[in-house]
Amino acid sequence: MRRLLRPVFCAALFCLYPALVQAAAESEILGLFQRWQAAHGQRSGKALEGVYAPRLDYYGRAQTRERTLSAKQAFFARHPDFEQRIVAAPQIVPGDQEGRYEVRFVKQVRLDGRLRNYPGLLLAERAGPGDTWRFVGESDEITRYAVDPRYTPLARGRFAGTEADFAWVVAHAPNSAALCDEYEDCRCDLWSADARVPPKPLGSCTGAVLSVLGGLDDSGRERLQLLRTWWTSTWTKSSLLEIRDGQWVRVLPDISTTWDDAEAELVLYKADPQQPGRVLVTETVMDDEGDWSHHTRSETLRPVP
Repeated sequence: MRRLLRPVFCAALFCLYPALVQAAAESEILGLFQRWQAAHGQRSGKALEGVYAPRLDYYGRAQTRERTLSAKQAFFARHPDFEQRIVAAPQIVPGDQEGRYEVRFVKQVRLDGRLRNYPGLLLAERAGPGDTWRFVGESDEITRYAVDPRYTPLARGRFAGTEADFAWVVAHAPNSAALCDEYEDCRCDLWSADARVPPKPLGSCTGAVLSVLGGLDDSGRERLQLLRTWWTSTWTKSSLLEIRDGQWVRVLPDISTTWDDAEAELVLYKADPQQPGRVLVTETVMDDEGDWSHHTRSETLRPVP
């Protein structure tokens, strides 16, 4: 019996080893992130010395640790009112290079009298096995948007009717801010860069595809079209939202559509030329025989529960 159990026991350890290694890495990186945030709370460049690698990509610029620390300290000196706190806990995921991890989070920053939300990004790596984890990259998605909007999860529009601002969606485990997996009912929140606008819970989804729609009425306001993603599904649900009275609100009831329609760039919402102030809404429906078709109706833009 012992001879039979030993191979099974060893095989189980072999299967568990990658997960154990990743869990250990995530724990160490989380500790590194906490040191990074504490240093910003202390406004201390010196406290960041052991956080950064000798060279790193700092907001799109490759530079040395010494130059980065100098830039940080100069920034703290120029902005005495600077404050930073984490408002969406970090999610640590494998990066696009072997041995590298991404740390994604939302930080709220007070700077020059303004309070703003930023979807932050840190890249962690270690020089070799047994070495200490260090950050080799620091940026945020708003900075990356300025370089190339196609490679960020952000949408930018006049959702409150005045100046344009950013929106994005964060998916998380149902009962925590942790990263969710395919065995869980993931939840999503819609964020605004305007810290006065609280995140809006969206319910069940693993993420969202965002589009900015203008010209639906003569208000000058743009709306956010949001298509929810799930682990596997042909169908999805579309929401149309804007910011009113400092809150994200839906301005039409949600409609059903398919990813085939999305890939075909089916227009779900457009201004009704026959009835100014109303919107033509095209929904995909399925009949009792499993065939689907498109139904278009005219709706009034209004807040809905």
